[in-house]
Amino acid sequence: MAEPTESENAFQRYLDSQNMPWEKLPETQHKQPDYRIRHKGKSYIFEVKEFDDPPIKPVGGFSPCPAIREKISQARKQFKKYRENSCTLVLWSRSIYRAVMLETVAAAAFGGYVSIDRQRTTDLGAEPPRFQYYGPAELRETQNTTISAIAILGPYVLNHLWLETWRVLRKRQLEGEEITPWLQFDILQQLSAELPRTFSYEGTT
Repeated sequence: MAEPTESENAFQRYLDSQNMPWEKLPETQHKQPDYRIRHKGKSYIFEVKEFDDPPIKPVGGFSPCPAIREKISQARKQFKKYRENSCTLVLWSRSIYRAVMLETVAAAAFGGYVSIDRQRTTDLGAEPPRFQYYGPAELRETQNTTISAIAILGPYVLNHLWLETWRVLRKRQLEGEEITPWLQFDILQQLSAELPRTFSYEGTT
């Protein structure tokens, strides 16, 4: 049996931290998903995909979406025999060229996106932005009959400088000030000169 990859080790540590028993699916001639979790009489299947830097690092603008779409396509084939179960694709990346942020993964799965109602507010405060998707999608009613969910797995640490920057920006937004990227960078630069670099929850997955 092959040694676990970095992403598989991270996934196993996460499941262990949640006291969730897991099992590795046996390797066969055809590529299988990685893990099975049995819970309340049901089986849940997981395939963990890891991203490396591209062989040739791009210069100028680039999109991480094609690489993510390729992983989705690979996972669909691996899940084919398990479509009666809940099948989750787990994405892990440390590559800046293959960033698996929520918006990027959603755009790869459901097509490109544009943000609408970004400044929408209600009596309960600001709502998260809504997205409208367009263009070719890897996951759609006529294409996806296997993947139940996509999970983003990654290392987490709470940067207190970023947290304080968010608090300042949030206060200004509630006071009616427009929050621009330039203002965000200005506040971050100002606070970085005033506050020590401190972190919490290091080592969290």
